[in-house]
Amino acid sequence: VAAALRVPQSFRAVVGFIARDTALYVSRAGRVARNRNPLRLKMREWIRDAAAQAIASSCPNLTTINLAGCRSITDAAVQALAGACPNLTEINLASCDNITDAAVQALASSCPNLTTIHLDNCANITDAAVQALATSCPNLTTIDLERCTTITAAAAQALASSCPTL
Repeated sequence: VAAALRVPQSFRAVVGFIARDTALYVSRAGRVARNRNPLRLKMREWIRDAAAQAIASSCPNLTTINLAGCRSITDAAVQALAGACPNLTEINLASCDNITDAAVQALASSCPNLTTIHLDNCANITDAAVQALATSCPNLTTIDLERCTTITAAAAQALASSCPTL
């Protein structure tokens, strides 16, 4: 499979039997990661957890990732990104239907320099996730919670008292 996809030798173990488009993302991420510069990645809406996890392990200097509209992404992918990419400052999870508090709490505990997070239209996010961000990410400048219908005034108060730059 890897030979048919023209994936570099070093990525053959990572690629395995994943979709061609996913393999191309993994390959690109690996090439970019070798330059050791902070990176910004925008993922396509059809990306799945396997690709996000492979990118996380290949790009420890990742600072910005846009997963907006990636409806197949789950907490596992975001937790992998949080654990492998502690320098994340911006993440867009808008309309990621399967994201829950667990993913956001992992980001809060592993990525203290987070400044921007988009959670709009993430129906499974509750006050617990927002309070974790407020407690662990005091440098937040942007948090988008539009259409997060379970968020209450308590979460807003936690942000207001803990994140002075919001």
